[in-house]
Amino acid sequence: MTTLNTPKKDSEEIKKEATVFGERLGLLLSAADMPEVVKDALAAIIPTLTIEKLDELSLLLESFIPGAQDEALEQFMVSAQQVQKSYEEEMMENHAATLGALDAIKQKMDEAENHS
Repeated sequence: MTTLNTPKKDSEEIKKEATVFGERLGLLLSAADMPEVVKDALAAIIPTLTIEKLDELSLLLESFIPGAQDEALEQFMVSAQQVQKSYEEEMMENHAATLGALDAIKQKMDEAENHS
């Protein structure tokens, strides 16, 4: 995601990033699946918005791009599956380690019992 809210940069870098961000915002606005009157209203208020609000508007517009939500959901599902797999693998490792520790305790108890 392109953002203008970054550490100090020289004026040329800021101009370049602002231009790229503005073009991106324009593309998002034109591609957004919303009524033209809403797009016109948003375009009219853009010059009055702070950098933070422009970032928020950019995220909002992304959610109105057809298919963007499907892609975000798919990415979330893949991530959730990876977390689940990692969790299951860790649980298996912990289970095996716990069984090993319990076997070692049982063995020591048996040895102690045999020495009594």
